[in-house]
Amino acid sequence: PKELTTVTTFSKYVALSLFIFLPIFAFILGMRYQTMLTNQSQPIFRNTTPILEPITCTQEMRTCPDGSFVGRSGRNCEFGKCIDPQRKVFCGGIAGKLCPSGYYCKYDGTFPDAGGTCMR
Repeated sequence: PKELTTVTTFSKYVALSLFIFLPIFAFILGMRYQTMLTNQSQPIFRNTTPILEPITCTQEMRTCPDGSFVGRSGRNCEFGKCIDPQRKVFCGGIAGKLCPSGYYCKYDGTFPDAGGTCMR
């Protein structure tokens, strides 16, 4: 029918009001929802992952062939790996690779995802 496809002054005002007031209304509702989430004491979603007890490893140290020491770490309290001084081990980078205990990462740059080599 022609009545449903004709653009009238009223339809222009309805469209204009929807384009103006609907985003404002949605923004206000979103702000109230965010305030409700930050002010509540109980979480909305329950954590279904089990809480693991912290592991405490003994403070034993193992001497590596180059004279450095590595301690126990991880879930099974295993000794860390010794690094061969002739072999360069990559650390840092975008993946954030860590050096074994007793070593530090000497970065090749100052940018956030810089990589480097594990040093003693």
